[in-house]
Amino acid sequence: MVKISQIKAREILNSKRVPTIEVELETDSNRCLASVPSGTSKGIHEALEVDVKKAVKKIREIIAPQLVGKNPVKQKEIDSFLIKLDGTKNKSRLGANAILAISIAVLRAGAKAQKLPLWKWISRLAGTKPLLPAPSVLFFE
Repeated sequence: MVKISQIKAREILNSKRVPTIEVELETDSNRCLASVPSGTSKGIHEALEVDVKKAVKKIREIIAPQLVGKNPVKQKEIDSFLIKLDGTKNKSRLGANAILAISIAVLRAGAKAQKLPLWKWISRLAGTKPLLPAPSVLFFE
């Protein structure tokens, strides 16, 4: 069984030079990176993005210690655990940006553990058959 051995978080700059989070997740056999964009939508029903420095601190101090030893193949369990750990409707305790960065890193680690390309792993988790996109063509007379 593959286990998460270490999770690191740091502040990076996105393509617009805006601070965002990068997570580095290590298992006994792999290393995966994930970063998340800063949200521009600020609707009242949006999950809350917390300050990047605070999110990095929460990953280091709260999330990472709880996930070390867990199996990254258990994506749904880990995502449910993160939501429960946050405990708020809008993800305001840990931050949607922190939760998403961790979730994506776990997703990538799970795919590597299963020796599958990411798209196949996502399809398997979703319980669907992978399909190629079908082109749509409109005809006008």
